[in-house]
Amino acid sequence: MNIDDGWSLKSGRDPTTQRLLPDPTRFPNGIAEVADEVHALGLKFGIYSSAGTHTCAGWPASLGYETIDAETWAEWGVDCERKKEKKILGVFSTYMRLIMHILTSNRS
Repeated sequence: MNIDDGWSLKSGRDPTTQRLLPDPTRFPNGIAEVADEVHALGLKFGIYSSAGTHTCAGWPASLGYETIDAETWAEWGVDCERKKEKKILGVFSTYMRLIMHILTSNRS
């Protein structure tokens, strides 16, 4: 199961940790609880982001935050990421950085 665009706060990242924050109205108990519920059904859980600075709908995205996002999603129990890229320079290197961060995270 995959959560698509609009799952985070549109206002941006946590000013201290720089982590994306789940929208508390849509996900009052956070993303980790959703991941646990999806896993309890025997399914994999994915989340959406973009290789740019913002998603197509205008929410914050992963460019420049690949390590933080990979670590955050691993902690939340996210199994995969659906990535949509806009036509920007460096998309391939952005994907490669994100893949490397995911592979080196402590998620088993």
